[in-house]
Amino acid sequence: MNVCYIGLGSMGGRIAKHISRAGFTLTVYNRTVSKAKAFARKNQCGYDTSIKEACVGAQLIMMCVFDEAASWSVIKDIVAHAKEGTIIIDNGTASFEHTKRMGELCRQHKMHFLDGPVSGAEPLADKAQLAMSVGGEKAVLNKVKKILMTFCRSITHMGPIGSGQLCKIVNLLVGFHTKQGLREGLEFVQAYGLDKKKVLKVILDGSSYSYTAHKNAQGWVKGNLEKMVTPLTKKDSVIAVNHAKNKKLRLQATELFATIINK
Repeated sequence: MNVCYIGLGSMGGRIAKHISRAGFTLTVYNRTVSKAKAFARKNQCGYDTSIKEACVGAQLIMMCVFDEAASWSVIKDIVAHAKEGTIIIDNGTASFEHTKRMGELCRQHKMHFLDGPVSGAEPLADKAQLAMSVGGEKAVLNKVKKILMTFCRSITHMGPIGSGQLCKIVNLLVGFHTKQGLREGLEFVQAYGLDKKKVLKVILDGSSYSYTAHKNAQGWVKGNLEKMVTPLTKKDSVIAVNHAKNKKLRLQATELFATIINK
Protein backbone atom coordinates (compact mmCIF):
# COMPACT_ATOMS: atom_id res chain seq x y z
CA MET A 1 0.00 0.00 0.00
CA ASN A 2 1.35 3.43 -0.97
CA VAL A 3 1.36 5.80 1.99
CA CYS A 4 1.53 9.59 2.08
CA TYR A 5 2.29 11.41 5.34
CA ILE A 6 1.57 15.13 5.69
CA GLY A 7 3.11 17.12 8.55
CA LEU A 8 6.58 16.29 9.85
CA GLY A 9 6.48 18.00 13.23
CA SER A 10 7.58 16.48 16.52
CA MET A 11 4.98 13.70 16.30
CA GLY A 12 4.32 13.35 12.58
CA GLY A 13 7.99 13.06 11.76
CA ARG A 14 8.45 10.24 14.25
CA ILE A 15 5.40 8.37 12.96
CA ALA A 16 6.49 8.71 9.32
CA LYS A 17 9.97 7.46 10.21
CA HIS A 18 8.62 4.19 11.58
CA ILE A 19 6.38 3.66 8.54
CA SER A 20 9.33 4.11 6.19
CA ARG A 21 11.68 1.92 8.21
CA ALA A 22 9.09 -0.85 8.22
CA GLY A 23 9.46 -1.04 4.44
CA PHE A 24 6.24 0.60 3.27
CA THR A 25 6.31 2.83 0.21
CA LEU A 26 6.16 6.31 1.71
CA THR A 27 5.96 9.84 0.33
CA VAL A 28 6.05 12.81 2.71
CA TYR A 29 4.95 16.41 2.46
CA ASN A 30 5.68 19.31 4.77
CA ARG A 31 4.83 22.97 4.41
CA THR A 32 8.55 23.69 4.76
CA VAL A 33 9.82 21.81 1.72
CA SER A 34 13.42 21.70 2.92
CA LYS A 35 12.29 19.73 5.97
CA ALA A 36 10.53 17.14 3.79
CA LYS A 37 13.56 16.88 1.53
CA ALA A 38 15.91 16.31 4.48
CA PHE A 39 13.54 13.75 6.00
CA ALA A 40 13.29 11.83 2.71
CA ARG A 41 17.06 11.74 2.34
CA LYS A 42 17.57 10.48 5.89
CA ASN A 43 14.75 7.91 5.86
CA GLN A 44 15.00 6.71 2.26
CA CYS A 45 11.51 7.69 1.13
CA GLY A 46 10.00 10.06 -1.39
CA TYR A 47 8.85 13.64 -0.88
CA ASP A 48 6.75 16.11 -2.83
CA THR A 49 6.52 19.87 -2.90
CA SER A 50 2.71 20.07 -2.87
CA ILE A 51 -0.20 18.13 -1.42
CA LYS A 52 -1.52 17.68 -4.95
CA GLU A 53 1.65 15.83 -5.99
CA ALA A 54 1.82 13.89 -2.70
CA CYS A 55 -1.69 12.50 -3.21
CA VAL A 56 -0.91 10.97 -6.59
CA GLY A 57 -0.96 7.19 -6.23
CA ALA A 58 -1.49 7.26 -2.46
CA GLN A 59 -3.91 4.69 -1.08
CA LEU A 60 -3.47 5.84 2.53
CA ILE A 61 -2.97 9.51 3.42
CA MET A 62 -2.15 10.39 7.02
CA MET A 63 -1.61 13.77 8.59
CA CYS A 64 -0.57 15.38 11.85
CA VAL A 65 -0.72 19.17 11.79
CA PHE A 66 -0.94 21.83 14.50
CA ASP A 67 -4.58 22.87 14.69
CA GLU A 68 -8.02 22.69 13.11
CA ALA A 69 -7.39 25.54 10.69
CA ALA A 70 -4.38 23.66 9.34
CA SER A 71 -6.12 20.27 9.17
CA TRP A 72 -9.14 21.75 7.38
CA SER A 73 -6.89 23.39 4.81
CA VAL A 74 -4.99 20.14 4.30
CA ILE A 75 -8.03 17.90 3.97
CA LYS A 76 -9.65 20.24 1.41
CA ASP A 77 -6.50 19.87 -0.68
CA ILE A 78 -6.51 16.11 -0.21
CA VAL A 79 -10.09 15.53 -1.34
CA ALA A 80 -9.51 17.80 -4.34
CA HIS A 81 -6.66 15.64 -5.62
CA ALA A 82 -6.82 12.13 -4.12
CA LYS A 83 -8.66 9.31 -5.87
CA GLU A 84 -11.96 7.79 -4.76
CA GLY A 85 -11.57 5.08 -2.16
CA THR A 86 -8.50 6.67 -0.55
CA ILE A 87 -8.24 6.20 3.22
CA ILE A 88 -7.45 9.37 5.18
CA ILE A 89 -6.36 9.39 8.83
CA ASP A 90 -5.89 12.39 11.10
CA ASN A 91 -3.38 11.69 13.89
CA GLY A 92 -3.72 15.16 15.44
CA THR A 93 -6.04 16.29 18.22
CA ALA A 94 -9.22 18.11 17.20
CA SER A 95 -12.76 18.73 18.39
CA PHE A 96 -15.57 16.26 17.80
CA GLU A 97 -17.46 18.75 15.62
CA HIS A 98 -14.45 19.51 13.44
CA THR A 99 -13.72 15.81 13.05
CA LYS A 100 -17.29 15.11 11.95
CA ARG A 101 -16.98 17.85 9.30
CA MET A 102 -13.80 16.27 8.00
CA GLY A 103 -15.47 12.89 7.84
CA GLU A 104 -18.46 14.29 5.98
CA LEU A 105 -16.22 16.04 3.45
CA CYS A 106 -14.43 12.76 2.76
CA ARG A 107 -17.75 10.93 2.42
CA GLN A 108 -18.93 13.45 -0.16
CA HIS A 109 -15.82 12.71 -2.21
CA LYS A 110 -16.22 8.94 -1.79
CA MET A 111 -13.18 8.63 0.45
CA HIS A 112 -12.81 6.93 3.84
CA PHE A 113 -11.94 8.93 6.95
CA LEU A 114 -10.65 7.77 10.33
CA ASP A 115 -9.83 9.97 13.30
CA GLY A 116 -6.81 8.37 14.90
CA PRO A 117 -5.26 10.68 17.50
CA VAL A 118 -2.22 9.25 19.26
CA SER A 119 -1.14 9.41 22.89
CA GLY A 120 2.27 8.90 24.41
CA ALA A 121 4.26 11.98 23.41
CA GLU A 122 7.72 11.96 21.87
CA PRO A 123 9.47 9.37 24.09
CA LEU A 124 6.95 6.65 23.26
CA ALA A 125 6.79 7.77 19.64
CA ASP A 126 10.53 7.19 19.39
CA LYS A 127 10.01 3.63 20.62
CA ALA A 128 6.97 3.00 18.35
CA GLN A 129 4.87 2.56 21.48
CA LEU A 130 2.04 5.03 20.94
CA ALA A 131 -1.60 4.35 21.80
CA MET A 132 -4.20 5.22 19.16
CA SER A 133 -7.95 5.64 19.64
CA VAL A 134 -9.82 5.37 16.35
CA GLY A 135 -13.18 6.59 15.13
CA GLY A 136 -14.68 5.41 11.85
CA GLU A 137 -15.51 2.16 10.10
CA LYS A 138 -13.80 -0.83 11.68
CA ALA A 139 -13.47 -2.55 8.29
CA VAL A 140 -11.49 0.45 7.01
CA LEU A 141 -9.28 0.40 10.09
CA ASN A 142 -8.55 -3.30 9.56
CA LYS A 143 -7.23 -2.55 6.05
CA VAL A 144 -4.48 -0.29 7.40
CA LYS A 145 -3.88 -1.72 10.86
CA LYS A 146 -0.58 -3.34 9.87
CA ILE A 147 0.78 0.05 8.88
CA LEU A 148 -0.48 1.71 12.06
CA MET A 149 1.16 -0.97 14.19
CA THR A 150 4.56 0.16 12.92
CA PHE A 151 4.36 3.03 15.44
CA CYS A 152 1.68 1.91 17.93
CA ARG A 153 1.64 -0.60 20.76
CA SER A 154 -2.15 -0.49 20.91
CA ILE A 155 -4.95 0.52 18.56
CA THR A 156 -8.47 0.71 19.98
CA HIS A 157 -11.51 1.13 17.77
CA MET A 158 -13.88 3.40 19.72
CA GLY A 159 -16.86 3.62 17.34
CA PRO A 160 -18.06 6.04 14.64
CA ILE A 161 -16.13 9.06 13.35
CA GLY A 162 -15.31 11.46 16.17
CA SER A 163 -15.21 8.88 18.95
CA GLY A 164 -11.45 8.52 18.64
CA GLN A 165 -11.09 12.22 19.42
CA LEU A 166 -13.50 12.00 22.35
CA CYS A 167 -11.34 9.24 23.82
CA LYS A 168 -8.24 11.40 23.30
CA ILE A 169 -9.92 14.19 25.26
CA VAL A 170 -10.39 11.83 28.21
CA ASN A 171 -6.71 10.94 27.98
CA LEU A 172 -5.87 14.65 27.99
CA LEU A 173 -7.99 15.27 31.09
CA VAL A 174 -6.15 12.58 33.05
CA GLY A 175 -2.77 13.71 31.71
CA PHE A 176 -3.33 17.37 32.61
CA HIS A 177 -4.05 16.59 36.24
CA THR A 178 -1.31 14.00 36.63
CA LYS A 179 1.30 16.48 35.41
CA GLN A 180 -0.11 19.29 37.51
CA GLY A 181 -0.20 17.01 40.56
CA LEU A 182 3.49 16.18 40.10
CA ARG A 183 4.34 19.86 39.79
CA GLU A 184 2.40 20.84 42.90
CA GLY A 185 3.76 17.84 44.80
CA LEU A 186 7.31 18.89 43.98
CA GLU A 187 6.64 22.41 45.24
CA PHE A 188 5.31 20.93 48.49
CA VAL A 189 8.37 18.70 48.86
CA GLN A 190 10.75 21.61 48.32
CA ALA A 191 8.85 23.88 50.70
CA TYR A 192 9.10 21.34 53.53
CA GLY A 193 12.64 20.22 52.73
CA LEU A 194 11.76 16.58 52.15
CA ASP A 195 14.14 14.23 50.36
CA LYS A 196 12.97 14.27 46.73
CA LYS A 197 14.39 10.83 45.95
CA LYS A 198 12.65 9.21 48.89
CA VAL A 199 9.32 10.83 48.12
CA LEU A 200 9.66 9.78 44.49
CA LYS A 201 10.28 6.18 45.55
CA VAL A 202 7.06 6.17 47.55
CA ILE A 203 5.14 7.61 44.58
CA LEU A 204 6.52 5.08 42.11
CA ASP A 205 6.03 2.15 44.50
CA GLY A 206 2.53 3.18 45.57
CA SER A 207 -0.91 3.92 44.20
CA SER A 208 0.19 7.20 42.59
CA TYR A 209 2.46 5.41 40.13
CA SER A 210 1.92 6.40 36.50
CA TYR A 211 3.83 6.47 33.25
CA THR A 212 3.96 10.25 33.58
CA ALA A 213 5.52 10.04 37.05
CA HIS A 214 8.06 7.49 35.82
CA LYS A 215 8.92 9.58 32.75
CA ASN A 216 9.49 12.68 34.89
CA ALA A 217 11.52 10.93 37.59
CA GLN A 218 14.85 12.56 36.72
CA GLY A 219 13.27 16.01 36.45
CA TRP A 220 11.63 15.51 39.85
CA VAL A 221 14.92 14.63 41.52
CA LYS A 222 16.63 17.63 39.90
CA GLY A 223 13.71 19.86 40.89
CA ASN A 224 13.09 20.75 37.25
CA LEU A 225 10.03 19.11 35.67
CA GLU A 226 9.40 19.29 31.92
CA LYS A 227 7.73 22.39 30.57
CA MET A 228 3.98 22.03 30.89
CA VAL A 229 2.53 25.12 29.25
CA THR A 230 3.02 24.83 25.49
CA PRO A 231 0.94 26.01 22.51
CA LEU A 232 -0.38 22.44 22.14
CA THR A 233 -1.33 22.19 25.83
CA LYS A 234 -3.19 25.48 25.60
CA LYS A 235 -5.06 24.37 22.49
CA ASP A 236 -5.92 20.94 23.88
CA SER A 237 -7.14 22.30 27.23
CA VAL A 238 -9.62 24.58 25.45
CA ILE A 239 -10.88 21.65 23.36
CA ALA A 240 -11.43 19.61 26.54
CA VAL A 241 -13.30 22.40 28.35
CA ASN A 242 -15.52 23.18 25.36
CA HIS A 243 -16.57 19.55 25.04
CA ALA A 244 -17.41 19.41 28.74
CA LYS A 245 -19.58 22.51 28.34
CA ASN A 246 -21.38 20.93 25.38
CA LYS A 247 -22.71 18.29 27.78
CA LYS A 248 -23.19 20.79 30.64
CA LEU A 249 -20.46 19.09 32.67
CA ARG A 250 -18.64 20.97 35.42
CA LEU A 251 -15.10 19.64 35.30
CA GLN A 252 -13.86 22.17 37.82
CA ALA A 253 -10.21 21.14 37.98
CA THR A 254 -9.96 21.08 34.19
CA GLU A 255 -11.66 24.47 33.86
CA LEU A 256 -9.29 25.99 36.41
CA PHE A 257 -6.27 24.43 34.70
CA ALA A 258 -7.33 25.77 31.28
CA THR A 259 -8.00 29.24 32.69
CA ILE A 260 -4.58 29.42 34.36
CA ILE A 261 -2.48 28.28 31.39
CA ASN A 262 -4.39 30.38 28.84
CA LYS A 263 -3.94 33.68 30.68
